[in-house]
Amino acid sequence: MPDPSLSMEDAAFRVLVIVSRPLDLNELPIIADQWALHSGLSTVKTPAHLAFLRPPTIEHLRTEILGGYDIVHFDGHGSFALSCPNCAYLNDPDSRKCGRCSASLEGEEPRGYLAFEQDDGTQDALAAEDLARMINAMPGKPTKLVILSACESAKGGDASLSGVLRQGGVPAVLGMKETVLVNVTVALSRAFYAFLGAGLEIGEAFDQALLSLAKLPKSELGTEADEIPVLEGDGTGARIVDHPMRGEVIVEKERIFGVPEYEFVGEFIRYDPPRGRKGLLARTVRALLDGEKLVVLTGQGGIGKSVLGAEAAQRIAWRYPGGVFWRSAADVENLGLNELLDGFVNVFGYEFRTLPVDAKRDMVLGYLRENRSLIVIDNAETIKDPALWRFLEGIPKPSAALVTSREALQREGTHIDIDQMEPFEATRLFIVEARRRNPGWGERLTSSDLAALEEISGHLEGHPLAIKLAAAMVGSDSLATIRERVLAAPHKQVSRRFDFSYNTLTGSEKELLQRLAAFASSATEKVIELACVHPEFSGDDALPQWRDDLSELVRKSFVDTVPMTAFDDLGNEITLQRYRLHPLMRQYASGKAGEEAMKIHRRRAANLFLAYAVQFEDIYNALQAEHENLLAGMDWAYAAEEWEMVRSFVSATEFYLSTRGYWNEDKIRLEQVTKACKELGDKSGVA
Repeated sequence: MPDPSLSMEDAAFRVLVIVSRPLDLNELPIIADQWALHSGLSTVKTPAHLAFLRPPTIEHLRTEILGGYDIVHFDGHGSFALSCPNCAYLNDPDSRKCGRCSASLEGEEPRGYLAFEQDDGTQDALAAEDLARMINAMPGKPTKLVILSACESAKGGDASLSGVLRQGGVPAVLGMKETVLVNVTVALSRAFYAFLGAGLEIGEAFDQALLSLAKLPKSELGTEADEIPVLEGDGTGARIVDHPMRGEVIVEKERIFGVPEYEFVGEFIRYDPPRGRKGLLARTVRALLDGEKLVVLTGQGGIGKSVLGAEAAQRIAWRYPGGVFWRSAADVENLGLNELLDGFVNVFGYEFRTLPVDAKRDMVLGYLRENRSLIVIDNAETIKDPALWRFLEGIPKPSAALVTSREALQREGTHIDIDQMEPFEATRLFIVEARRRNPGWGERLTSSDLAALEEISGHLEGHPLAIKLAAAMVGSDSLATIRERVLAAPHKQVSRRFDFSYNTLTGSEKELLQRLAAFASSATEKVIELACVHPEFSGDDALPQWRDDLSELVRKSFVDTVPMTAFDDLGNEITLQRYRLHPLMRQYASGKAGEEAMKIHRRRAANLFLAYAVQFEDIYNALQAEHENLLAGMDWAYAAEEWEMVRSFVSATEFYLSTRGYWNEDKIRLEQVTKACKELGDKSGVA
């Protein structure tokens, strides 16, 4: 990990990274999202300072570039196009009117442009000549190199984007002859920046960096990866640093807490208001930019509200320097105001949890008033605490809240309905998910294949979770068979849409899915193993092939994997894989199991997490990892009047809860154990 003590002054050289993905631009399907390059460059082995331009707007570039950067790295779309004089949208060179606003393009000359974003994420165009002027206008002309990745920036010789920049006076330009995958960009950049930091000339560093691409696969056009990048310019003999520099990369990061990472699939459909997933995303961002204090995304379970909420939160995080704080009611038993406020422990420290709710509320309100922040609450339909809703409605400006809910909320604010995916969005989602299991699937779809895909998504009413389940079947069934299964299944109720895929599971896969539905939150592989092959299990209770069954449930999209950061015994940061059921899938699996079976599964889950609590009683990080599952086990034991279990749970977790600052939770558990001791006739325990 980068050394947090390092500052910008410690950097050997400075890089301004611009990652632009306009929502209303038909994206190239192999361009990764805006976060992939950030993750990839975070591991560069050189003391470079990487500043990401957020938001990636032209006006922000004009001011930020004044800071003086050695390298400007643009990752996005570039093209030879006509820029609309009215809205700056990029149009094909032979267009007569703008595709966005219909303004006339008569008299406009095609030029090389880079696609930047406006504040709301829609496209804004910057001519390559204008970028060159910005760079050359800097006193001392500190920028020695411009990198243009993820677009055909070196295609077309002097008329190309890189050619225009060179003619505009940029000393050296690294461009691409073809659109490249992000793995090529990351591999090349890591090596290139490292060699520049070692004191090599720009040209020498480039030649050495090309070797890192030798084993990467060819492009879709059959070009070797190391033949796609092109470095040109009179300044390739210059050095970024005069002598070798050692150290870690310094990457500026936004304050984002708990926001999950999802793959976002969608299109922008020009309408008023805009449609498609990207249209909904643009509407959400615009509402927050307009100063709305409460924005609510409403739609049925599994329709994609969480994905939209997470994408909006990450895209607009630049606007909230105080931080973006994500809380999901699906992951927290009985999410109320106290649990919501505990999300600010990242700001105030562990001791914050020990305060009374009123004191917490006052501290957080003060923070929100002084530091523009965004609170995101997912799956809010389960929240019953009126104090939480009063808090959200009273959030002081300039802060705001973004909420997702299955049910329409009778609250003030902007409400955006999330309906089914557009037909071609659903088809694209099917193809993306199918290629997870079978790379290359769908490259040669016939007209009948496309018709079958449209019929599948139409019968599933554009429901993303149902489409993922259907796409997961491509590894074992033909498209025609999948279509037959889908059409044979009833679809009047949302959950019934899953039957076509559920019916293909084996008996042990169904059993494992139902056992996972008894967990309140995600779980590690070790916990799942105990739920399947516990020493007390025998006969049908044991699931010896659980590992294969779990892999199949993941492959078939019944279970999601979630990477979680943890620490090993030596204190080293590691990444663990946790397994999670979507709230709607948990509800569906519970319904398939039936009430009596779920009683058995929940009892087993409670016993499992009690054993876990006893085993790791003194290892608080381990208890923290299963915090929600432990609380759910305690609640089950108390509701079932399993008094001995209640006493054992509290005995194993009391010091953890009090030490980590969960004082309100600790108080509740002490009240429960007092009741348990009374029922057990344990006078010493009551005392």
